[in-house]
Amino acid sequence: MQVLTRLLCFIGITSLLKYLFKTIKTKEQDEEFSKREIYMMLGSNLYNNFQYEDAIKYYNKSHAIKQTDVCFFNRATCYIALQNYILAIDDITSAMALTPNQANFYFVRGHCYYDAECYCEAYDDWKIAAQLGCKKAKKGLIELAFNIKNQYNSTTELCHLSLVKYEATIYLN
Repeated sequence: MQVLTRLLCFIGITSLLKYLFKTIKTKEQDEEFSKREIYMMLGSNLYNNFQYEDAIKYYNKSHAIKQTDVCFFNRATCYIALQNYILAIDDITSAMALTPNQANFYFVRGHCYYDAECYCEAYDDWKIAAQLGCKKAKKGLIELAFNIKNQYNSTTELCHLSLVKYEATIYLN
């Protein structure tokens, strides 16, 4: 009987310890979540006030707690505002790895490629964004075709450009 009592007592204590550990862990997670959200809000506020470099610092602090697609994407918008397209592309690509098939990610990364004069990559991203239902990407494909027309001289490049233009009109319909 004493063995049974001790066993039940041990099970009770074990259950209590598991509960307490879970509660403590949940509180720690809540604190981390709160800190992360505060850093994100501060970063967003700074971004809205055109203080992009300071905003990046707060997004980095949020990022150090937990990497999220929102954090990557918000930091990328700061890099875009600073015209650092390479870092923006890296962050958007990381956001895409966490949350695939987001039309907006492809659309914005396509703009980064376009602004960095990487037109083929811009085309590829806008094409995927259009397939995912982004209407702005459909218009971007047409814009891309017309804007780069004057920059290409060889027949092969013009043939590729014609294909881009043809596919873009399909997406607009």
